[in-house]
Amino acid sequence: MYKIKSGHYLLFLLFPFLYFVSQLFMKLNTGFFFISDFDPIYAFLLNGLSLAEGTPGTGIAGFPGTTMQAFIAAVIHLGHIFRPEEPLARSVLLNPEYYLNIAAIAIGFINATVFYLTGLTLFKNTGRYDVSLFLQLTSFASVFGFSYGIFIMCEPFVILATQIIMLQAAIHFFNKKTEFSLSQLIALGIAAAFGISTKIIFFPVFLFIFLILKGFKQKLKFLLVFILSLGFFLIPIYNDFPEFLEWFKLIFFHTRLYGDGDTGIVDPQFMSDNIQTIITENPVLILAIIVLLVFQSLRLFKQQWKKIEPEHRRAMNAISVAVGIGLLMFSKHYKPYYMGFFHGFALLPVLLFVDIFLKKIINCKFKCNRTCPVILPFFTGLFLIVFLVLKLDESLIRRNNFRNSVNEIRAIAGNNPGIMVVHSGSTAFEEGGISFGLQYSHRREGDYRELLRNIYPSVYFFSPYDDLFFDWQNVYSLSEILSMHPTVFLFSRSEQDTLSPFLRHELNVLSNSGLVFSYKKVFGTEGSFGQLFKIVSDTSVTKRMNLRNDTIKCNCEIISNDGISVLSVDGKCNFSKPQMLTNIDAFNGKMSAKLTGDMPFALDIKIKAGCKDVIKASAWRKSSDKKGYIVLDAQCENIYKASGTVVETCNGWEKISFSLRLPQSFQGNEVLLYIWYNGTGTCYFDDFEIIRLDWDCNEGTE
Repeated sequence: MYKIKSGHYLLFLLFPFLYFVSQLFMKLNTGFFFISDFDPIYAFLLNGLSLAEGTPGTGIAGFPGTTMQAFIAAVIHLGHIFRPEEPLARSVLLNPEYYLNIAAIAIGFINATVFYLTGLTLFKNTGRYDVSLFLQLTSFASVFGFSYGIFIMCEPFVILATQIIMLQAAIHFFNKKTEFSLSQLIALGIAAAFGISTKIIFFPVFLFIFLILKGFKQKLKFLLVFILSLGFFLIPIYNDFPEFLEWFKLIFFHTRLYGDGDTGIVDPQFMSDNIQTIITENPVLILAIIVLLVFQSLRLFKQQWKKIEPEHRRAMNAISVAVGIGLLMFSKHYKPYYMGFFHGFALLPVLLFVDIFLKKIINCKFKCNRTCPVILPFFTGLFLIVFLVLKLDESLIRRNNFRNSVNEIRAIAGNNPGIMVVHSGSTAFEEGGISFGLQYSHRREGDYRELLRNIYPSVYFFSPYDDLFFDWQNVYSLSEILSMHPTVFLFSRSEQDTLSPFLRHELNVLSNSGLVFSYKKVFGTEGSFGQLFKIVSDTSVTKRMNLRNDTIKCNCEIISNDGISVLSVDGKCNFSKPQMLTNIDAFNGKMSAKLTGDMPFALDIKIKAGCKDVIKASAWRKSSDKKGYIVLDAQCENIYKASGTVVETCNGWEKISFSLRLPQSFQGNEVLLYIWYNGTGTCYFDDFEIIRLDWDCNEGTE
């Protein structure tokens, strides 16, 4: 053990301090989290809120990400201490950015503290300035790891686990020990479990640990600590473990990202393209790969190979395997920011290679009384920091411009009761982030939707993916929304100076009908953060409209006398396939429709409809795999819509809903609606409701 002097505390504080300050600067430059991609930031917030309120299970099972979810739950309780005026859930939903900011600052501080302790601990155990300072530079080794270091996502925690493991490995190798101590094995086991439970792609680092351990007993002790720790970290996912396994199978047995692509394990061309991107995007990783290739080539020279100490050979071999497996995993499932921890890990083989071969060549014996061991990593660190600043300069300017644009947009919209947000990856309003995160609040989703409708009663959303208008609980037509609010501000996170074709069509139809006075853009230029449109409507027009509202309800309880149809509640309409009814489960009453992978369709019905009619449909669904749709099919008109959008939850059931305006070109007089289950398990449907709205401005009278 080497003595820590007062100057050492300041020396090893330099890089962690620069890291933490730079993270705070980038956060201040960005402003609101919902300006950036709120996937997964708001997903973790809503899931963390659910856990904070004691609801078992997790809405995000794919990472598995349980460490971040539990961390957010703890932060929510901590933050609520200083804002106790509102109940916990209401406080979080009213002030999401307040809680996210606390979490972000805490993440940055925790990582900076670990980087600081890494330098001190490694120096205390080895007495080497060079290794201690270089290992702190893992925080600056990756543009992506650095730029996302304070975001609410899995990556900062994966970097944290990697740093702890690299510290223990460095203490072992640079002290030339043959075995790890028990305390080191415990630290390695806990850190490995923390990393795996945060993100499964941490596996290469876990494999590295397992390979460097010498002997059966060491491996057994490590695995025992790892398994016990993993069991603890995964507690939030126990109730949903089948969902996690299903997600994992999708990723493993499909060739593209997130379980997309063809069935299979690899797509050679796809992986080859990704590997080329991976090995050229980061200089540290390129250097590490070169170092490992040079090292392995020494096997051809037996005398030189034998001169290398066995522990160093074991270390470099383990890193070679880990890097190789990592490249294969990342090439199959690649996103640039996934690589942050891996770029930091790539510093370890570089450090070992320098220690093995280059100490004498550069004529520096790395003694504590020499300045060279301090100067070299110091200037290397400065180089990396300057490199990152230059690399991120354009991004920082863009983020600052976005923040200013958002402030202007929110000032224009003010407290107007009518706000509509087009769903996208980011937005100018926190409501968009909350709406996205709701689907990850798991069993509390229905409770939160009801609460949000009370908090934000006049906020609406438009999904460009299925042309759906909705609020927190219900689906609407655009005409319904505009008839309730004389002024609506529509925000679209599009760099194009236009609205989507569907939105333009809807507004033109309503303008011709007299409901809309005007709609114009009040903020945004080509290439700006987003566009804000002001829509002014005449709500009194609805009094002059001839509104026909036909409602058909099927509660799955009534079968016709001839046994060939399921009847609507009023007995006037016939739905098909009564043989699909079951009394195994029901949302209301005793019966529901049971669908399986072999029998996926039920409750078919044809209803009268004409051009410009709005068709709204909803049903309650209970499905373990979250699959199952309501389908509208105007067969001869090439109009097809399938929706599984969840708008409400209750006792394990989900209410799915959609709304569709038939185009003016529609020439038919009827459409087909039915229930479709696209999964392989079992799904139940109940309380199928269909509403046809016929807005006819020309025939109406006051």
